[in-house]
Amino acid sequence: MVREKTMVVIEDEVDLRQMIAAFFRRKGWVVRECGTLTEGIHVVDEVQPAVLFLDNNLPDGLGWDAAPVLAARNPKMHTHLISGFHPAPPAMPEGVEYFVHEKPISFSQFDFA
Repeated sequence: MVREKTMVVIEDEVDLRQMIAAFFRRKGWVVRECGTLTEGIHVVDEVQPAVLFLDNNLPDGLGWDAAPVLAARNPKMHTHLISGFHPAPPAMPEGVEYFVHEKPISFSQFDFA
């Protein structure tokens, strides 16, 4: 069951991860932060968030490779993919809602905040 106003941020760049988390905490969200893909997968399975911010290039793997698996296990989760490189969206399962953001991220684009 998806928990409303709950999100997970999987990002190895500490400053960016904390900035995303702080922005949404001020808006009333409960945010869990993870610096590795392994930790993030565990937390997403535990928390079942409404929103996931997922970096691609993580120390222990490519986040975007894990995105379809996480989305399939949490079909109501809104997945926001992040990359510092010019991103190309991965093939996602049909019916999965996802968004791609290039770093630096502009928070003005988040209408759910």
